[in-house]
Amino acid sequence: MSKIISEFPCAEVIDVRPVGNENEDWEWRKDYIGFKGSICFYESEKIDPGMVYVYMNNEDSDFKTSSGTIEVNGKTVTLTTKNTDKVFVRV
Repeated sequence: MSKIISEFPCAEVIDVRPVGNENEDWEWRKDYIGFKGSICFYESEKIDPGMVYVYMNNEDSDFKTSSGTIEVNGKTVTLTTKNTDKVFVRV
């Protein structure tokens, strides 16, 4: 089970960057830049205890990230996973 640690009714993915060496399988993640919708931050309690993952959705689509750590800077939240930094902003 995971617990909700934060949620915003409207957010946007403003940047996606590789962590470490970018490889050819990485590029598809850039498709999420500009995605807008509600966002929920969950803390994993069993699989990766203490790590955070994101579930984001709108009326057309949704996605869930792998787990990682977050850094909050004002309205901006950066989720760092094994392969990617995803930057979200409240709108």
